[in-house]
Amino acid sequence: MNASPMPGGGAVAVLHDITRIEEVERTQRDFVANVSHELRTPLTSITGYVETLLDHENGISAQGREFLATILKNATRMNRLTEDLLVMARVEGPSGELNPAPVRADVLVGDAIKALQGLVAGETRRFWRLAR
Repeated sequence: MNASPMPGGGAVAVLHDITRIEEVERTQRDFVANVSHELRTPLTSITGYVETLLDHENGISAQGREFLATILKNATRMNRLTEDLLVMARVEGPSGELNPAPVRADVLVGDAIKALQGLVAGETRRFWRLAR
């Protein structure tokens, strides 16, 4: 509702029906939560299988181990992202739960650097292949 006083007395009020907007937002939250839950199962499987290969298979080449480590790192990252989506859906929900906790800045920066290392390494390899 928006209201403004009139110079001669009284007021003008404008009411906005936000029912449809709230329905769309609720549908969006539900969709994000459902997709996040559905992604968790395959990501958990990928993570488990890659960890098993890395821990128990001795015949994997160094390059194969590097590939598996990259898969594991990215699956773990996707797991964190889906977990973040679930937290966001909960926070934006009707209960609006929020459980703040202190986080060390160096840990956040370290995570960001680790996340970008694979991207930078891949782009560097691609650059040198193209430069030849």
